[in-house]
Amino acid sequence: MTKQLIGYSLSSHDNVSYMLGEETQRALDGEREFFDWRFLKNGGQHPATCPKCGRKINHDYIDPSFRLHKKSMDISSTYDGYTIVSDKFKSFCENHEINGIEFITLPSQPKHYWLVIRNILEVDKSTSLGIRFLYYCDLCECYAGVFGTSRLRFKGVEFPISLGMYRTDLEFAQAHEQSPVIVVGTEVGTAIRAAKFKGVCLNKIEYV
Repeated sequence: MTKQLIGYSLSSHDNVSYMLGEETQRALDGEREFFDWRFLKNGGQHPATCPKCGRKINHDYIDPSFRLHKKSMDISSTYDGYTIVSDKFKSFCENHEINGIEFITLPSQPKHYWLVIRNILEVDKSTSLGIRFLYYCDLCECYAGVFGTSRLRFKGVEFPISLGMYRTDLEFAQAHEQSPVIVVGTEVGTAIRAAKFKGVCLNKIEYV
């Protein structure tokens, strides 16, 4: 069968950090199906997470005291789903005029940025194979577990994608770990690979 290259998924190594902080507690009885533990803030409910399932519900939250444990990578991910990039990666995106993305300066580390992508790709749930929705939370009305990124298909986009950087409307993984899949166009992916950024992982997205 002939495969059609759609674009590349962009991922990275972890930086051994949590944006939501280090203060946690064991989940209450009846809530451990979502995740074994929850984040706290100053001894109480964390303002950025659902009180029941622990998912992130405030997607603009930044901890002003956040510190990277690994600073040498140009792109990396926190354990709780934030993509962090370097000055070098930011300059690359600006030089290539990649629109629809923001670089939020980390208050405690001004040479590193939280990469926020505003361009959305809608996942076609009816034709993407292997997507699973688990652990529905009736408080935040979302699934705390979304899995299956290997055979994604998208709605309303002409393929192949050559330029741009996008994120999926769905966030994958479990509870606080959830994050979207980052998709880059074929030309952008080729340029990223040539730049030899530290920590970058690029994988083909293909339709059969």
